Amino acid sequence: MACDDIRVELKEGEVITHNACLMGDAKFQELISDHRIIAPTIDGDVVDWEAAIKCTAGMLKDARRPLIYMGSETSIEAMKVGIDIAEYLGGIVDNNASMCHGPTVLGIQQRGVPSCTIGQMKNRADTVVFWGTNPLESHPCHESKRSVFPMGFFRKRGQNDRKIIVADPRFTNTAKQADLYVKVRPGYDIPLFSAMRAMLRGHELNERYMRE
Repeated sequence: MACDDIRVELKEGEVITHNACLMGDAKFQELISDHRIIAPTIDGDVVDWEAAIKCTAGMLKDARRPLIYMGSETSIEAMKVGIDIAEYLGGIVDNNASMCHGPTVLGIQQRGVPSCTIGQMKNRADTVVFWGTNPLESHPCHESKRSVFPMGFFRKRGQNDRKIIVADPRFTNTAKQADLYVKVRPGYDIPLFSAMRAMLRGHELNERYMRE
């Protein structure tokens, strides 16, 4: 998300980041955190890799319907092996995307999505809508380098050439800098989107819909 200038130095027992915010630095510090698991365990006891692999193979062999659940920080190479194991055993593959961005990706695959590059965003966008997101805290570089503050080819005055709209149930720090803040009732995103689409197409909303 635009953090393309971070440099990381790995030294003996130390991780040094350059150009990273506090949130970004914290992610890299996980490499040396005390709670990171660096050795296999069985029932809480540290064992060698041969014993761990033998135990795992035995559990998978005896399973009737194993679930291979892989997190978003698992490497692509490891995911390929996990999928191969699941196919061989007739198991199930899942990851945390099913509770996070999975539905978004499925929607894009089924219906498509109008999108643009971050370069087009910086150079052309005159109106930026942040819907249900708080980039000032979650992705600081998004605003500072791509969407709000940077000067672009057609937006030479940066923020002064852009209108910022925030739609969110909470009045976030991003909402504080918006030209327009829309407080959305939780669970009413789709009705609001539908109403906006209808109005853009020239339809009038009835009073009952507007009250709801």
